[in-house]
Amino acid sequence: MEGFEVTEKMLGNYGSTPYKQTTVHPEITATGDDPCHIHLTPQKMTRKIIATFHIKGLNNVRSLTCRLDGVSESVFLATGKPSANTVIQEFVPSTYQFTPESPADGTISGTFEIFGLHTGSEHRIYIDALLTDGKTHFTESYDKVEVTETDDGQGTTTLRIEVNTGKIPDVEPETGSGSSFDVDVNGWENDINTDIPII
Repeated sequence: MEGFEVTEKMLGNYGSTPYKQTTVHPEITATGDDPCHIHLTPQKMTRKIIATFHIKGLNNVRSLTCRLDGVSESVFLATGKPSANTVIQEFVPSTYQFTPESPADGTISGTFEIFGLHTGSEHRIYIDALLTDGKTHFTESYDKVEVTETDDGQGTTTLRIEVNTGKIPDVEPETGSGSSFDVDVNGWENDINTDIPII
């Protein structure tokens, strides 16, 4: 907030009030007997990013961890401008979607919030994919990642990142990883005939 003044007449205008009720200083009134209320609406200072990875061999991916560089480490509350200092932001995409014509290829996308990203600068993305065998990691980095802005028509802009990854190698899925119940049945021994008493 800018352009307001705190005076001595405002002191003492604090006290315990029930939730969702307002204490109004008697000198701050509108015309008539009704008090003047001020409603403050917080302004959102973060930016939403939607990152989409087009993957050949998505059927071999168990999980994916990504890191994006060039992310602003903070934002100035008075101006809304992001800091020039940057950090690396880690995120985990969680939305998997296979293409209808290929059961092996598809996309992984994720949405996360940041303080800011300089769209005119070049960025790099690192990915680390754990494959379905439970031990193989597929890692790659992508330079000069393009970041585009889209507007929803209501003043909200979203940053979008599109990345085409390399071919994920084929692996044998880890056995027994789909369930926590692994049952091993031994062969039958000799039959034993006995009477079961019923009470």
